[in-house]
Amino acid sequence: MGAKVASLTVFPSKSEEINIGRINLVSGSGIVGDYHQGTEKQVSILDLGARKENSPGFCHKRYKENILVQELPFLEGGDLLAVGSSVLRIEAKPCFDECPLYSGSLTCSLRGRAFFANIEKSGIVEIGDDVLLEDS
Repeated sequence: MGAKVASLTVFPSKSEEINIGRINLVSGSGIVGDYHQGTEKQVSILDLGARKENSPGFCHKRYKENILVQELPFLEGGDLLAVGSSVLRIEAKPCFDECPLYSGSLTCSLRGRAFFANIEKSGIVEIGDDVLLEDS
């Protein structure tokens, strides 16, 4: 089947979230209308399977994704990901030293399935769009 955008969320403020059918990504800036626009965390991405798991990790409940992806491919920092008409450069999501999973070397459902990304190519992303790993 391949990876697909399962849901999209914009955060106008830290405490407000809006599920939406379409987002506008601007290269070097972020998602239009998202409070992270203009910061180093332009876009957050999460695998749907990780969202469904109930993990005791420090950030499992705190991590809020803009793009939730069904069947997210294996990614590493620096990878290019085509999503809708945009292209994103993947950045690793760091673990927190104080997390009980990280400090105990236990498995976290977000490790390798949650990422931040910078927008390399502006574009529109809609629910149902393909998510493809590009050659970097």
